Amino acid sequence: MQTSNKHIFIVTYDYPPSNGGIARLCFELKKYLEKKGLNVTVICPQSTSTDAEEDNNVVRLHGRRGILELRTLKYLRKKTVPGDIVITGNYHPEGMLSLLSNRETYILAHGAEYLAGKSFFRRCIWPTYRRFILRNASCVIANSHYTETLVKHCSPNAKTIAIPLAVDAIHFRPTCEKYKDGLLHLCSISRLEKFKGHDFIIRTIASLPAKYKQQVRLHLGGKGKYKSALERMVTDLGLSDMYHLKVSLMIINFAISIQPRIYSFSVHVKKRIIGM
Repeated sequence: MQTSNKHIFIVTYDYPPSNGGIARLCFELKKYLEKKGLNVTVICPQSTSTDAEEDNNVVRLHGRRGILELRTLKYLRKKTVPGDIVITGNYHPEGMLSLLSNRETYILAHGAEYLAGKSFFRRCIWPTYRRFILRNASCVIANSHYTETLVKHCSPNAKTIAIPLAVDAIHFRPTCEKYKDGLLHLCSISRLEKFKGHDFIIRTIASLPAKYKQQVRLHLGGKGKYKSALERMVTDLGLSDMYHLKVSLMIINFAISIQPRIYSFSVHVKKRIIGM
């Protein structure tokens, strides 16, 4: 991707003031590219809140779904020129809109969006649509090697690259002493949503032999509508003594930090616990 004289457009339906992972990723990507002296514009849905940190060059389009897609496509066709680069927050609808604008398209891949759905449409029709988008993108940029395998499973001919997410060492750093109790402390910080897979980690811990299970403590930091369901699950599985949930969480030197991503950690966590 040659960028020296090109205008870069980041098209995303998730952008601050939303505080989700995709929103923060696109925001930080824009800041990084601007620091490199590149010309960057973000195209995203309208928000009632103000832009974060005096974020400039953000075009917010309004309209309900369907209308919003048409306006985004119209903007891309009118404001971009051949040679411009479009980076999209997801393959749908942003990736498709970029392809329809006939621009060089790079799609960010996160993980859960590449898992099979349960409905007939998601199982039998959607995969063809998704495969078309991924195959025609200039590149699909996965946030982990695991996510890259999911993309390749959905579209074997897609051009992919795995660039594991960086960690803001200033923001995410130890703020107190490491636990010295001989236990294995697991930490995950994210929105508490069902698709994040926290329930799977909890069930994995519950399935361990008693002598290993007693040596584990799980710390979840975050908020979301799935919080009460997780708390009930912990109680039902008899794990209340080894589970801690906080809306905000001090960053300690945890033994393992779990990135919430559907169902990819059980084997690793089991091996790490049993091998401790």
